Amino acid sequence: MTTTVSAVRGKMGEYEYYQCTMKTKDLISRTSSAVDYFTDETWQEMQDSGSSVQREPNMKRILEEISPYLIRSKKRFFNSIAVALDTDQCEFNSLDQFPVTMDGKSAHLSSILLPAYKDKASNIGFLTIDDTDPKGMLILDGQHRMLALKQVATEQDKLRQVMKKKFEEDFDSYSNHDVLNDDISVVFLKVPNIKEMRKIFEDLNTYAQKQSKDVEILNSESNPWYKITQSFCFDNPI
Repeated sequence: MTTTVSAVRGKMGEYEYYQCTMKTKDLISRTSSAVDYFTDETWQEMQDSGSSVQREPNMKRILEEISPYLIRSKKRFFNSIAVALDTDQCEFNSLDQFPVTMDGKSAHLSSILLPAYKDKASNIGFLTIDDTDPKGMLILDGQHRMLALKQVATEQDKLRQVMKKKFEEDFDSYSNHDVLNDDISVVFLKVPNIKEMRKIFEDLNTYAQKQSKDVEILNSESNPWYKITQSFCFDNPI
């Protein structure tokens, strides 16, 4: 079996990538976090040697923060999940090579496009993903988001318990969350080996600076305690 998604091809430095969207169920079935992708023995060796391509997932954060956010809020959004593209599992076909018939003759779609569109058509097309590998493709960035999506979709028992015990909320009261129908932004990145995967992981976590706590408090729109703080500060300026 295969899955086909629309894609935009791009290049940054020496890396080629494809920007796509995937439904939640397709994403969680075709990708793996590092701890699931590698064998237990390989994962432990990587951890011991300091050469892992990912951190071990923080399940407490997934259970108590990300998963509840997904089911509680219809106005939810997060940035793209980066996935290592397995070139043996994927094939990109651009629109400019799409076959069409003109005046009874075979041609390519690019031949009928407006001039302003022709040079763009080679980077717009469809990415076909082979489903034969049960592990799927390795997530380089966004494993916590993916595991939270998986929890909401297929592993609800622990989340149901946490919602009841920690928040005194009924998981099933959010049954209309519709997370399974979300279009998740995914970047498939061509990375040739483990060494470069580690570098990408390091780059993504080095240059994506987390906002400071004071900025988080004064800009939050979801944390009720932070909203109280905002009200006090803005209504009672020093």
